[in-house]
Amino acid sequence: MNKSQIVTAVLVSSLTFGVATSVRAQTAEAPVAATVKSLVYTAGANLGAGFKVFNISGGTGQPLFALFDAAGKAPAKLPDGLTFTEAGVISGVVPAGPATRTVYTTRVTDQGGGVATRQFSLQINPALNVTTDPIRLTAGGQINVPIQPFKISGGTGSVSIGFVNRAGDKANAPSGLTLNKDGGLSGRVPDNAKALEDLAVKVVDQGGGTVLKELAWVINPALAMKVTNAVVTAGGEIPVGLAPVAVTGGTGSARYALFESDGSTAAALPSSLSFNQVNGQLTGPVNVAQASEKTYVVKVTDQGGGVAEGRFKLTVNKPLQLSID
Repeated sequence: MNKSQIVTAVLVSSLTFGVATSVRAQTAEAPVAATVKSLVYTAGANLGAGFKVFNISGGTGQPLFALFDAAGKAPAKLPDGLTFTEAGVISGVVPAGPATRTVYTTRVTDQGGGVATRQFSLQINPALNVTTDPIRLTAGGQINVPIQPFKISGGTGSVSIGFVNRAGDKANAPSGLTLNKDGGLSGRVPDNAKALEDLAVKVVDQGGGTVLKELAWVINPALAMKVTNAVVTAGGEIPVGLAPVAVTGGTGSARYALFESDGSTAAALPSSLSFNQVNGQLTGPVNVAQASEKTYVVKVTDQGGGVAEGRFKLTVNKPLQLSID
């Protein structure tokens, strides 16, 4: 058998919602010779029946694989928990522990006396770890820009995340809340947490690491807004703390935006006035000479997807004057 006919299929095992697939391994962080192919797994990954990682062609049937050290001299074995079979299959459970990388040589022989060898490295990355605080949302809200509630460390390369039920089966949030493959949460927030009680997430990485994480949901009261018309005096100073809207409910970190009466055009306040996007207050001197009245729309959003809006009038009265009879 011609050695050049031996091709190493550089694969790592990955389980995506129970479906076994194979994806290309990442390159090991340590320098690796061009002829050394790298298999990268995550500590704790269950490879099950295993995956055949070497392809052969040519030869005379019945190939048998054997594992040796990097020099190809002494017989070797994989770390405890993993098995390398005579069929060239790596199976078992990837052991936990600090990150390791070991170079091996595999030798294949056939019935016709053919012999071929190939080096490969086995890299084991730290276990996949997923943490999340209680996920705080606003009842009836709409999350348009995905929020990222999960912190992921360890593992091997990119991950895939999806909703599952507590038994680990793929599931959907009944409210229309969605979770993209990168763990971004978006969509409509339900009116209460009951609809989300059975949801968990399953996180899978390229090295076969899998974490099933239960979730804690906190659905705060809907965002509500009370509007008060603002009345000021031309030539005066806006009273401290003058806010035309008051907001209740929601999930903190509210942001205010001011628009013209059409609700879409950015508001054009008198040049001397400002609208605070953090607390919804009007500030500044009223540097206008004449009385006027104008309607504005204010919209508020919070970090939990809450949305509320209302209209108020900004009335500028005539300048205050003093005369003596």
